Amino acid sequence: MLTNPIDYLSQVHDPRRQNKNLLHPLKNILTIALTAVTPPNHKITTHPHVPKQLI
Repeated sequence: MLTNPIDYLSQVHDPRRQNKNLLHPLKNILTIALTAVTPPNHKITTHPHVPKQLI
């Protein structure tokens, strides 16, 4: 498990052209994307709609 994913995401090569119009570093974009798809920090077993097969 990653304790600090920003350190890992900072190492990813940015394939975009580097120019003055580049507003956001790639690590910031990837961090936002990662937090958008990561579930909240709670136990999935407490959710009432989770089938028992997935637990």
